[in-house]
Amino acid sequence: MMGRLEKRYCWIMDILAWGHGKYTEEQLEKLTMPELAEIHSQVYHQHLEEIQSIHL
Repeated sequence: MMGRLEKRYCWIMDILAWGHGKYTEEQLEKLTMPELAEIHSQVYHQHLEEIQSIHL
């Protein structure tokens, strides 16, 4: 099971990888976990849509 800090780190790395440069690590570090969760959900679903569009 992932600890809170590990989850935070993973979410930030995912957002940086999938966010197309929209966010910086410094910006993300200042956000709360609920704020990160919301952004992570958005970029995750966008990432899935991008992957699915490639395979169509």
